[in-house]
Amino acid sequence: MLVELNSMSQADLQATRDQFAAQRRDITRDRTIKHERALARLEAQAGASTAQTVLEAELAHAQSTYDFMVANSAPQALLDEQQEVVEAAQRAVDGYGSSASFITDPDAQEIQFELDVLDYSVTHLGELIGQIDALLT
Repeated sequence: MLVELNSMSQADLQATRDQFAAQRRDITRDRTIKHERALARLEAQAGASTAQTVLEAELAHAQSTYDFMVANSAPQALLDEQQEVVEAAQRAVDGYGSSASFITDPDAQEIQFELDVLDYSVTHLGELIGQIDALLT
């Protein structure tokens, strides 16, 4: 520390302790919020994964229907309609994974690093508060 705790007055120690305690509460709150947001994103992503599986199944069905129609020489008008269904299903599948709430591995590593930094800050402030408490008694 820039200033040794031993050289501070009792009033300064108490003020510093109160400041550290307030910072620790704020950091703990920020960490909790960041953690809850990450969990919410992961839960949304899990639901999105299920929805994407459904969309992919719909695309596969639309494509197999189109292939069946081609194999059985369906009229061109019906083939055109089914091709539009296939293209719409493909667009739905392609657009689903581009959500901003999707967490990639680098995103997860960054979030974990930020949580670790906040955890360290809380621990370090707790240690400083403990040192101050020892001097105040």
